[in-house]
Amino acid sequence: MQIGIGLPNQVRDVTASTIPRWAGRAEEAGFSTLATTGRYAYPGVSDTVALAAAAGATTTIGLLSAVLLAPTWPGALLAKEIAGIDGVSGGRLTLGVGVGSREDEFTVPGHDLHGRGARLEADLAIYREVWGGAPAGNGPYPAVPSGTRQVPMLFGGYSARALDRMVRWGEGYIGGSLPSAMTAPSFEAAKRAWREAGRQGAPKLVVLAYFALGDTETGRANIQDFYLQAPRDIATKRGALHHPKNDQESYRGLHRPRSRRDHLRSRHRRPRRGHPARRHRHLNGRAGACGLVRRSPPPALEPGAPLVRTRVYAAGSGA
Repeated sequence: MQIGIGLPNQVRDVTASTIPRWAGRAEEAGFSTLATTGRYAYPGVSDTVALAAAAGATTTIGLLSAVLLAPTWPGALLAKEIAGIDGVSGGRLTLGVGVGSREDEFTVPGHDLHGRGARLEADLAIYREVWGGAPAGNGPYPAVPSGTRQVPMLFGGYSARALDRMVRWGEGYIGGSLPSAMTAPSFEAAKRAWREAGRQGAPKLVVLAYFALGDTETGRANIQDFYLQAPRDIATKRGALHHPKNDQESYRGLHRPRSRRDHLRSRHRRPRRGHPARRHRHLNGRAGACGLVRRSPPPALEPGAPLVRTRVYAAGSGA
């Protein structure tokens, strides 16, 4: 097993100059990997920028996007960006890919939330073509230098389509930042899909965990702020991470099957999906009271720095 640490690129109002210093200290501390959180509609630093900064500030530590929202990008442009970051790092980058779920992340015309899965399917082939030196656009020249490698990819997501992409295009699977009882079934499904596809060996598996040191109340506020605009199921899962009761039991309680009467009552009394009142009640009620502690830097990495969001990453094979 290898243990990595997240870059604080999606800490709200992060001081961007912290990122390369953080990267250098993480490498000195012996972490295996530096990883980013991908998001556009939040006052942080783009994951591609953070990875490029980390690539230039380090020499040996691995780099991972966990995960980059690939369908928010034009495929050929992202492929060139990723190839450049990988080249600057000397071949240390792994591209972690997700499809995204927040509508406000999809800002490029023609690249909206709907159809993102189909776009990603087409883009994965484009990545391989670009990295392989195919001519760019209608011109005679490739988009990347000769010697560019095929960047290894990992896939996140909870659908069968995510696992299908993993076995066709990837090297493994990235699980969500959830309790082990909720993540384990996804890992088992990934290993099963790998075997059924006839892939050799075992998939690389990456698990994510949030942590906080120091002011845990600020850490808790950070997690609620980051997921405030998330779809309800995502916010619920994150909010239920460290419930005082058994994690799996609390998760089932938050997602108990509803009767038809419950369903009809909810249609008449609850605000519609996405309504601010619903989000407020959810995040400051049951899920908000669960006590998830969110991310602060280890003092050895950034003494005196303010509380931030970051992750601990553990990676291993699926054997």
